[in-house]
Amino acid sequence: MHPNTRACIAFVAAELISFLNSRSVYDHSRSIQIKIDGTVSDSVVSIHDEERQCVLKGDSSHLYDDIRKTVISLNIKGSRFGGCDFGDHRYFSGYVNGKSVVLYDYGESAYFNYSV
Repeated sequence: MHPNTRACIAFVAAELISFLNSRSVYDHSRSIQIKIDGTVSDSVVSIHDEERQCVLKGDSSHLYDDIRKTVISLNIKGSRFGGCDFGDHRYFSGYVNGKSVVLYDYGESAYFNYSV
């Protein structure tokens, strides 16, 4: 999965689970802060990743990455989430604990940590 897509998914999951109203996500694996602008709610997700100049939009269960032209499913249960990036056909899962997000990318066989 593309690193910024992964970071945006972590951001959306954190917003839907913890209701933080954040404006960025910190990717610990790349040591970068990604500025995010937009709206996240159960019915509408529309965020702009300023680094990639990409919009991720849809609802809380189906997102569309306008740069990669791909759909991403997202399922949330309590503090846990999972889904599939259909562009890469890669599954992911994770959990949110306050402002911290841990995402496991099955395609990379690795954990990634984020802060929002």
